[in-house]
Amino acid sequence: MTGDRMPPWIIRLESPDDWGGFRLAARHLLAHRVPAHAVRWITDQGTATADGNNDLFTAAAGDDAAIAPHEVELRLLEAGSCRATDTPPIALSRLAMQTCAQASLHADPDRFELLYRWLTRVSAGTVDAGDPLDGDWIRIARAARAVQREIHKMRAFVRFKPLTRAQLLPPLYIAWFEPAHHVVRANADFFVRRFTGMHWAILTPQLGLRWNGETLEEVSDCRPDQLPAADAGEALWLTYYQSTFNPARLKPQAMLREMPRRYWKNLPEARLIPQLEASARQTTDEMLRVKPGLGARADQS
Repeated sequence: MTGDRMPPWIIRLESPDDWGGFRLAARHLLAHRVPAHAVRWITDQGTATADGNNDLFTAAAGDDAAIAPHEVELRLLEAGSCRATDTPPIALSRLAMQTCAQASLHADPDRFELLYRWLTRVSAGTVDAGDPLDGDWIRIARAARAVQREIHKMRAFVRFKPLTRAQLLPPLYIAWFEPAHHVVRANADFFVRRFTGMHWAILTPQLGLRWNGETLEEVSDCRPDQLPAADAGEALWLTYYQSTFNPARLKPQAMLREMPRRYWKNLPEARLIPQLEASARQTTDEMLRVKPGLGARADQS
């Protein structure tokens, strides 16, 4: 039986970031020449986004025919599919493989369809792997860049608050973050290495990570109200942030590029920004009134 005559294949991945499961299933599907239009990819776990909506990629009711990646080859053989032994496996460069892996973490509900379609075209020889002018590869590379940016933003904008109770020794530091893509597990090793000696938990709408100094575990049903209240440490940080603010270096557009507004609600210092920005403009206006030629000289320097 050829791929074109096969019934639709519904592959159920374990999670929205199940790159390993996708690779396993895709390898078998490609070996049996199953076309991209005959495959649908779903996940078991729904993923809440920053606005509280469920990921469109989540498995819906009625997907009882879905199979796990490790079942794909057996089901293909049961369906009478002949393995294309004359077709060599796809050999991707390390960079192309890394790009695909990162793109698989994107929030786009069609990301796995896109990746598999591109792989079928590479396998068929209709496109070269990594062709910078290919439409599918352009989308994949763009998705990978967005994921990479979100990985770095998570590392930069996580803010821990201590939960200090008598029964918690040492204290547990908790942070709430709302990623735009499925980057929580991808960042786990970084936070373990960075805060090895600290007990911490990072909660997100997708899932949570908790580190007790020795083992890392995942937690579910995370909510922002599980975050501890502000304490003296946060007040000290805000005082320091305000005291080190330099109005002469204020560049609002550059700041927004590096720290988009969607991150602000979970950054304690962000609530100071409008006040500091207004104060900086007022200070600048007063300086220009006192020395009218100051601005022109600054522009010429």
